[in-house]
Amino acid sequence: MAARDFVYLLAVLGMSIVGFIVWVTGVSLVLSLLIVIVGFPVWLGTAAALRATASVDRRLAGWIRRKPILGSTRAGGQRLARACPHREPRPQTWKDLRWVVLNSLPGFALATAAVTITGLVISYITTPLWWWAISDPHHQYATLNLGI
Repeated sequence: MAARDFVYLLAVLGMSIVGFIVWVTGVSLVLSLLIVIVGFPVWLGTAAALRATASVDRRLAGWIRRKPILGSTRAGGQRLARACPHREPRPQTWKDLRWVVLNSLPGFALATAAVTITGLVISYITTPLWWWAISDPHHQYATLNLGI
């Protein structure tokens, strides 16, 4: 179970970095290209990338919970909506944007802290296994601070 949690933490850390890149790049491109016609198609691509990133996050959360988590999509009845399946704004797109932003900033910090603390605990537990490899361990700063 601990290995599964650690793999999940590493995946969340990786996805927080990917999410940060997606939303910062997307928002920057959309805002800079919005004054020309190219901004709207770039927004559609950004929205698709946000949905894909949030979908991976939902799959990861479903994997750790052992129960799938589905996003809510709502199809409109307008003719243009049927012609353009990636129309905006969709409520799920705004939820995905909020999630990606929240996961990329505090999620990155929390995942980094969790992975670091986990690595520290593993190193403390395995210290007796590699103690023999340290030259003069009674004068090493790291081993003296462990209280050994």
